[in-house]
Amino acid sequence: MKCQKLGVLLIFLILASGCSKKKDSTEKNVRKSGKKEFTKVQLTIPTQKDADQKELVPLIDEKELNDYPTWAQFLPPGVGAKGYINKPHKFPQGLTPDRDVFLFEITGTEKQILWARLTAVPDVNTFLSVYTRAEQKIVHQDINGPNEEEIIVNLTLAPGKYYFKVGSTKRGNTFEHNLKKTYTLFWKLSRPGAGEEVEPNDRRTEANPIVIGSEIRGFMSSGQDQDFFQLNEKDEIYRIDLTPPSRVAIALSFWNTGDKKSVARIDTRVGKMLTLRRVRSKNFFEYMCLTSLKGKYSLKEKYSFKVSIEPQVDNFETEPNDTHKSANTVESGDSFIRGFITHRKDIDVYRLNFTNDSLFSIHLKNPPGMKTEVCLMKTSSRCWKSEGSTLKIEHQFTSKGTHFVEIKSLNGENSDMPYQIRFKSSLASRGDEKEPNNKSHQANVIRVNLPVKAYIHPAGDEDWYVFSMPGKLTDPPRAGITLIGGRNINPVISLYDSYGNLVLTDSKGIYTGRRHIVTPIHPGQRYFIKVSDKDGKGENSETPYELQLIKIEKPVHSKDFH
Repeated sequence: MKCQKLGVLLIFLILASGCSKKKDSTEKNVRKSGKKEFTKVQLTIPTQKDADQKELVPLIDEKELNDYPTWAQFLPPGVGAKGYINKPHKFPQGLTPDRDVFLFEITGTEKQILWARLTAVPDVNTFLSVYTRAEQKIVHQDINGPNEEEIIVNLTLAPGKYYFKVGSTKRGNTFEHNLKKTYTLFWKLSRPGAGEEVEPNDRRTEANPIVIGSEIRGFMSSGQDQDFFQLNEKDEIYRIDLTPPSRVAIALSFWNTGDKKSVARIDTRVGKMLTLRRVRSKNFFEYMCLTSLKGKYSLKEKYSFKVSIEPQVDNFETEPNDTHKSANTVESGDSFIRGFITHRKDIDVYRLNFTNDSLFSIHLKNPPGMKTEVCLMKTSSRCWKSEGSTLKIEHQFTSKGTHFVEIKSLNGENSDMPYQIRFKSSLASRGDEKEPNNKSHQANVIRVNLPVKAYIHPAGDEDWYVFSMPGKLTDPPRAGITLIGGRNINPVISLYDSYGNLVLTDSKGIYTGRRHIVTPIHPGQRYFIKVSDKDGKGENSETPYELQLIKIEKPVHSKDFH
């Protein structure tokens, strides 16, 4: 009796199973003519092997044909899809590549942010697009290559119905396909948060507005992602604080409407914040753009930045001033200014206009721990490197016209503490030394009976002078060279001929306030005088020495030679 009951139960289960299969076989994935209805979907829970993903979300199996919006499969909220990239289909209009279209809906009355991810298919370069119900393309994501996923982040959409389109990109003369490995499409919606970047913003026409003083956060969602932001405030001085993802370096560039390229670009370093100070927007930029460097991106960690207004303060640099064209103008005479070196390639340039030949001095105080290089430029450049917290450059001759001073850091940046620089200039006279004259080819011309006032500064400084005297070989001229004055120096005077041979020097003993050389010279030949400190350590920028050249008319006696 028990066996008979078991047999009846077994027959019942087989019949029930057959009915279920028959019902499933009648459900075709086509849209009924004239009606906005979609077939029921079979929900599956993916395992970790499904497209190598770990998201435990419901999925539907893609069912062909679903190449056009009229055949689209509906994705309920929170439900993804998986399917194959098939071979091209033969339609009446010809051979058409496989496209998989899915319908999704944003309900309610408020905009929402879409995040979608299409997993990689081996040996297939896939793309992921989003269209409106009217089949207008909103975004097309085809940045990564074969074996790489495509991702859409922070796409803001209004309530309504939209389509996903999945397919492969043509390679050569064929469209790639893979009938063994599936793709998986994940998507989710979220409410917009305050300060969140809103995609699409890859163009200036789509730029997100910048709210002054508020932090903005966003993703570098691919190696080619670029996010534009528009600054609506005009003629202000700004501070910009940018924090990139910890493992992604970002380039910050500045743009104006209609420009074909950025007006400036600054690259951050991995794991390093970037702070720009004293940036003036007027005549400089309307848009900021963030892009990734070296193709790196992160979907786990956001970048953030904030633009705030700097106070209007006198005697402060304004950026950009990295080139001679954008240099800040400084009044000649006695001027004081402060500035920031905010990144490793930052250069601050100042323009000085001299109406006469002048003697020019620079006094620089660095932020703690910073070493700097200062260059004075016109047709050529003179550069000095700071060895400590201060740098003094004294009595540089500047000819009439426009000169530039460049400042850059040699060992880092400081966006919190400024450097301080003072420019001093005075009218140059015929008797003033003209720096630079540290080499024989830079030698100042010294004239008979016209004393030169000069300084040994900084330590190790050498001052070179050149002269010649007329005369006859039968009665050669006699030159007398005298140095007096100065303080805290032990000067040496040396005379060289035009071939660089030492003729005579006075370096005996301790300097008591006077050095002197007398010697006959060849008429019409050039001679060089070098003035230096005996030990190379003495220097004085306050008290000058005086150097005088005379032509001695009386006969030369042996006591006149030194």
